[in-house]
Amino acid sequence: MVPELGLSDSYVVQQGEVATKFYFIKTGIVQVIATDGRTPIAIMSEGSFFGEVGVLLTQRRSCSIFAKTLSVFLTVKKEELVEILSHYPVTLKYLESVGKQRLKTTHPEDLIDRDDNTQMSLRLQQELDNLRKVKGHSENMYGLDSP
Repeated sequence: MVPELGLSDSYVVQQGEVATKFYFIKTGIVQVIATDGRTPIAIMSEGSFFGEVGVLLTQRRSCSIFAKTLSVFLTVKKEELVEILSHYPVTLKYLESVGKQRLKTTHPEDLIDRDDNTQMSLRLQQELDNLRKVKGHSENMYGLDSP
């Protein structure tokens, strides 16, 4: 795994790009942006992963990922992930299953509350604010001064 830094308020990956890596979030908070390029459909933080849709299913990024805070990712190249997963078929099936489910909700019109995307965005923003409060604003939480 290779560490990668995601700057606050910047895109980590953008919809349509060729998928070359799988990401684990070590620290930080990111938003998943729907195919319309503006509707946030999920918030992820440390311990979460993304990139399985493009790497394992579609070859391209189905959504954009936007770093809301300074973030540290551990990345695995597509070829290496495929090689590793060839030895762990149950994990491969799990990641494919997660990816298929996520792919079903990449369009804003697929959201449960499709006529009320503004309310969804407000709830996601509140969740993001709550995560920031829990995590604090210290640079130490990102492990930047840790060996």
